[in-house]
Amino acid sequence: MIVKVKEPLPQEYPLLRHGQILFSYLHLTEGRIGGCKALAEALIQSGVIAIAYEMIRTKDGFRPLLAPMSKIAGHLSVILGAYYLQIPMKGQGTLIGRIPGIPPAEVVILGGGTVGTSAAKTALALGANVTIIEKDVRRLYQLNDLFGNKVTTVFSNEENIREGLRKADLFINAVFCYAPKFGHSPPIITKDMICEMMKKGAVFVDVATDEAIVEIKPSPKPFMIGDVTVISIPNLPSRVARVATPALANAILPYVMEVADKGWFKAVKENPDLLKGLNFVEGKVVNKEVAISQELEYYPIKNFFDKNANV
Repeated sequence: MIVKVKEPLPQEYPLLRHGQILFSYLHLTEGRIGGCKALAEALIQSGVIAIAYEMIRTKDGFRPLLAPMSKIAGHLSVILGAYYLQIPMKGQGTLIGRIPGIPPAEVVILGGGTVGTSAAKTALALGANVTIIEKDVRRLYQLNDLFGNKVTTVFSNEENIREGLRKADLFINAVFCYAPKFGHSPPIITKDMICEMMKKGAVFVDVATDEAIVEIKPSPKPFMIGDVTVISIPNLPSRVARVATPALANAILPYVMEVADKGWFKAVKENPDLLKGLNFVEGKVVNKEVAISQELEYYPIKNFFDKNANV
């Protein structure tokens, strides 16, 4: 069994072989349609059993191996944004905090999932005015129950996103592209929107670093679009590895031990949460979402179970 964090890199493809179990983040259902086809084809050719952390989920939709990293990323997005609002960092000189007699900073968050909720909690703790833009009406009710009158919740549409960009001192994109649904759609936020609508010295943090959602390329360092500082740094949790490492290890260990103790076949057959994370089996794509996302042939895992009913 190979237990990783990041998906296999191109130089690692030749090292993968039949009989191995790969347990890592793969992110094959995110981004543009076909955007990770080289990785998918390498996993097919290798014949490995590949399980994706981010796709393991419980009956209620909770993703236990993605949640700790999402919480860290949301928290860091506000801390980085607050830092780059300072004048020496080319920011407008706004403090995310409440000083008597001074209006607080406006933090606008696109997406009310784990990342967005974590960012909202951090921004609130610092004293900002917080607005969350979310398209799921049920989630809007949940956010309202969670935060009460402390946060403004707004339904996500083009007009409200534009208004959010205009008023934000710090705008955080916490929306991730789900390829089968958004993989052919134009970006929600373009470079022109950031340049033309946001205040001079404002900060835009793109946690997802996905061009299918925001029309900017990921970069290891902040950069400027017009007069706006843009932070689109991949893998934010790696910047606080003393927290991210044990948080991820604590989450993945029960699943790793289950596969190690039972073998992958029995483990996924007995655990429906783990089964949802199974992407590849011996050269076949057994996850329909992955097959659609990377334009590959889908082989239902049920067929594999039927052929090996006595195993």
